[in-house]
Amino acid sequence: MGTMHAEVESLNAVLASSKDQLDSILAATLSVDDYVDLKTLRATATHPVFESPPRLATPTPKLPEPLLPPRPIFQEPDAQRGLAGLVGGKRRHEEAVTAARATHERVTAEWRNRVDQMETRPRSRTSAARRCRERAPHSHQRRQETLRPSVREP
Repeated sequence: MGTMHAEVESLNAVLASSKDQLDSILAATLSVDDYVDLKTLRATATHPVFESPPRLATPTPKLPEPLLPPRPIFQEPDAQRGLAGLVGGKRRHEEAVTAARATHERVTAEWRNRVDQMETRPRSRTSAARRCRERAPHSHQRRQETLRPSVREP
């Protein structure tokens, strides 16, 4: 028990000394006016004026309209003539027409997909650019104003 009392008294002494140190730091800090003007720490950057290269002065030419592939045209197979037309020719002709229609529908669907891809690709680019300008019209206007002086002719 005696050792525990001695240990507690030594820990209390350490705590008392720490408290005295903190009190002295607080008293020293409160006696000094340590005002820091943050404006003096602020640095201002100077950037050089942007000189636009001559190639940026001329607008990029507009892309030509894409050439669309021709639409597939259905051509019905000719009917069997003569003796072949009389013996089972009508049935064979109907089967050939059905197969030709299925092929035509498949080819037309592939053509439609190709045309849709060709038509939507440029629109998506221009609509994305338009959406960007609508979101930030002021930045687009500022950019145009900074580019205009370099575009003027001498």
